Amino acid sequence: MPNLTKEEIEDRITKRERQVLKLMLLGLNNANIAKKLFVARSTAKRHIASLLFKLEVNNRVQLAVVCLKLNIVDINIDEIYQNCRIRIM
Repeated sequence: MPNLTKEEIEDRITKRERQVLKLMLLGLNNANIAKKLFVARSTAKRHIASLLFKLEVNNRVQLAVVCLKLNIVDINIDEIYQNCRIRIM
């Protein structure tokens, strides 16, 4: 895992990357992130790749762990739960 501080990460990522990150943390895949943000799937994929590079992690799980641990995006367990319930039903 990288040794980046919250401030370093916040300086590295864009507003759009932060939006993509939140949707990823809510469990959306690239296709659904793209639909939600009205962009091509390849654009969503590129944003994820950029986040992986900037945060010096190898996969989405590591990205999620770092961002949740450092509270990079404003997200709470109720949002995650609600999103999961909607997709299951």
